[in-house]
Amino acid sequence: MTSTTTRVLVRPADDQVESIVGVIRRAFKGDITLSSMTGRNVNLEALLLRSMVRAAALEGTIYVVTDVYNTILSVGVCFQPGTRMFSSEAQRALGWDEFFQKISEEARDWWTTQIFRKHREALNDHLGAHYLDSWFANIIATDPEHQRKGYATSIVRAVCARVGILVVFVWALLTD
Repeated sequence: MTSTTTRVLVRPADDQVESIVGVIRRAFKGDITLSSMTGRNVNLEALLLRSMVRAAALEGTIYVVTDVYNTILSVGVCFQPGTRMFSSEAQRALGWDEFFQKISEEARDWWTTQIFRKHREALNDHLGAHYLDSWFANIIATDPEHQRKGYATSIVRAVCARVGILVVFVWALLTD
């Protein structure tokens, strides 16, 4: 069994951001959600995911599972209470604005009229008005070569340990 470490990644270097983007892309390869988010433009996947990782590096928390060679095997992109992904201009300037300009008009409409509104409504319906007072994991992904080894679970446990909770509510879009 490979020895791994689960930790918070603070101020990731560009090569670490790219490694995280690679893990997420491999984990969600062929997933309809990622395809929908990019307007079915595979060439925009890295730009979108990079913007998400950079937003978390700025105002959220990035958890990683690494092996003895410091290779990133699994990642969690999370936001603390009071913050959300792309909720600030500073976050959006780290790639979201560029991504949003590059997607098709149809995809922009989908984001603004469907995802942003319906996501907020669903969170409010399921978690109540206090969902903004909660930790939120936008992405948890494990490289397919390393799935089913408990790495994503170790990220969830690390978040729970940091927050001091024993029970976590999961509302998720999952892939294999």
